[in-house]
Amino acid sequence: MKKKKPLASLLLLMVCALLAATPFRTVSAVDVGNSQSETIFVLLDRPHQMKTIDSLLSKSQLTADKIQEIGFLKLQGTSEELDRWLKKSASEVDFSWYKDPGESAEAKMLQNRNYWDLHGMEELNAYLWYAEAQTNHYTTYDIQEGNPKVKIALLDSGVDLANEHFGQTILTVDSWNYVDGNNSVQDENGHGTQVAGVLSLLAPKISIVPYKIMNNGGGNSFALLSAIVRAANDGNQVINISAGSYIRLDDAGRILREAYQRAVDYADKMNAIIVASAGNRGTGDKSNAASNEIHAPSMLEHVISVGAVMKSNRLAPYSNYGPYIDFVAYGGYFGDDFDTTGNVNVTDLMLTAFPKSLPNTALDIMLNIPQGYSLSFGTSLAAPQVSATAALLISNYYDRHHHYPQADNIFRLLKQSAVDLGDPGRDDKFGYGEVIVDQALKLKN
Repeated sequence: MKKKKPLASLLLLMVCALLAATPFRTVSAVDVGNSQSETIFVLLDRPHQMKTIDSLLSKSQLTADKIQEIGFLKLQGTSEELDRWLKKSASEVDFSWYKDPGESAEAKMLQNRNYWDLHGMEELNAYLWYAEAQTNHYTTYDIQEGNPKVKIALLDSGVDLANEHFGQTILTVDSWNYVDGNNSVQDENGHGTQVAGVLSLLAPKISIVPYKIMNNGGGNSFALLSAIVRAANDGNQVINISAGSYIRLDDAGRILREAYQRAVDYADKMNAIIVASAGNRGTGDKSNAASNEIHAPSMLEHVISVGAVMKSNRLAPYSNYGPYIDFVAYGGYFGDDFDTTGNVNVTDLMLTAFPKSLPNTALDIMLNIPQGYSLSFGTSLAAPQVSATAALLISNYYDRHHHYPQADNIFRLLKQSAVDLGDPGRDDKFGYGEVIVDQALKLKN
């Protein structure tokens, strides 16, 4: 159903707010709680020198958080203590350091047979078009619903642990909350639950392991890098990151980029597949070069970068693109013509899960979407479709061979099954093409 203004004016305001959302905030050099306390980040040239660093730290008053595997540290203390430590350490260990990470952020999504019980509101099926297309009207459930021994790490705002759609698929034994420093991963933002909803629709028996790296106040790269390493150590086969940070490639940004690459390389060495959303600025490689920025981790080697297409399979206007794009998947939007004419097609948006404890958005209320569900769009919703497909392919392999496949084999199958869009072969808008669960499960592995 198509509607025109005044609905369009409200939606336009919502689009601006959603696309501008920045949960990954810039890390401040000054702790607002103590004007004399500062934070610096240190990247060792050789991560194995962490033992020397531990010895140096034991003789200081500094507070330290460490990512041992990649030689990355977050140090806090007074400027005098930090200066003394840097001078002392420089004579014993080679490292780079910075105060300001130079990152701007973007992580948040813009606030038949049915797997989900829609509480008698069958008209909601119109918003599940992406799940029906991905699963060929849910017939893929007869082929593969996912093996619970296959785990997807959800690096996000947590998940609604009481959500009826997730059942026993949420595993919290290895979970960690990097925002509050505890093991509570209840979602107080909604973003993580939305991403988990997409995962559970396409792969209802896959295990999802939440790592909380952000909340309503945002997140930071150190938390994300810590979670990548921990998720790899915990044996997750797939790591979904519907988040990211725009990093200015000044001196500080280059250090941070190297820290990101080390974390990604470590996960790759552990045979974990990292899938990341490409970002929602609608920019390409030339724009990134002009602004001297990269979007991390999606633009890094050993990361599957996912852009978004609309219901029509046209590239979504908000989706980033460039030579680093590997695949696209459905991201939804307000319709093909919204940006040019203001015409709105609300059924081009995507329905997914949402915490019942949080209030519905104004759009959800307007369209009578019940509590526990939400409509949204963005590359954050595209990435979990690729993660779910990869997990289903891993499940197929595990069921046959009783051990996990190499990550490279799964990437090969994703490439082989992707539906080519745009120019023949790989291109910078659609990568190798659109990942569709139904197509991927037709392959033998």
